[in-house]
This record gives sequence, C-alpha cells and structure tokens, in this order.
Amino acid sequence: MSTTTGNIVSVEVLAKFFKKDVRTIQYWASELGMPKLGRGEYDFVECCQWRNEYLEKEIEKLKLGDETLYKLEQEGAQLTNQMRKVKLMKELQRVVDRDLANIAWANEITSLRSSLDALEYNLTMALKNLHDEEKKRELIKKNIREIKNQLGNELRFNEPDEIVEVDNDEGV
Repeated sequence: MSTTTGNIVSVEVLAKFFKKDVRTIQYWASELGMPKLGRGEYDFVECCQWRNEYLEKEIEKLKLGDETLYKLEQEGAQLTNQMRKVKLMKELQRVVDRDLANIAWANEITSLRSSLDALEYNLTMALKNLHDEEKKRELIKKNIREIKNQLGNELRFNEPDEIVEVDNDEGV
C-alpha cells in the first residue's frame, strides 16, 4: 500500500482506497485541489486529510442548504396560511345571515307599502280638488319622486367600505 517512506502512494492505490477510478483521483488533484507530489505520486496521509476536509465542507454546504430550504418552506407555509385567511375573509364578507336578510327585506317592504299607501291617500285627496290634468300629472310625478328618494336614502349603505365587490372570476 505504501512505499518505503510510508506515506507516498500511487494513483492506483488511492483509487483503490477511495473506491474510485484513477480518473476521479486525477480530477480531484487537478480541479479540486487534492495534494499531489508528482506524476502519479501522492502523500497518502495528506490526501486522506484533504478528502476529510473536503467532505466536511460539502456536509456544511448541505446543512446550510437544508436550513435555507427549511426556512423557505416555512415562509411558503406562512404565505399559504395568509392567503387562506385572506380568502376566508373575502368569503365571510359575502356570506349573509338569512334571518337578518329576511328581517331587513321585510322592513324595506313595509316601508315601501307605507309609502305607497301614503301616496294613494295623498293623491286621492289632492286629485279631488284638482281639475287641471297637467297639475294632476305633476303632482303624481312629484309624489313618486319623493317616494323614490325616500327609498333610495333608506337603502344606502352607511359607509363606502361596506360595499363588497364581487369577483366574477369565482363564479359569484
């Protein structure tokens, strides 16, 4: 395995020891920096130390890569959770309690019915005394406009941010 000095070995001995081919050993020496004494001669102890250091550096690189990968995976999971929260919040804004909607709708219908009853009464009373057709039409239009304005004011949202935009891409 070694020569008379005890440390100098051939490329074939190193290849056999590291279980690699001769070309791999030569590549390590020429490209990766493994120590070489001369053509086909290597210091066995120095080569073993170099290989250990090289592998330790590779292990550190892999550890750093694993840590970076782990951090990226954690950040990705956090972003996914945040996106789910955003989507849930959007969905919650679109959900309306059925009972509350029915109560609100009933209140609006009651208000509309009251307005129509008042319109009918006011017009009946006013039209009895009016004989001019143009004035009758103007009175009817005026009362209808008032009811429309009243209904419009009752149906308005309190704040602009209460208006929920519907995303047509999601089929809603």
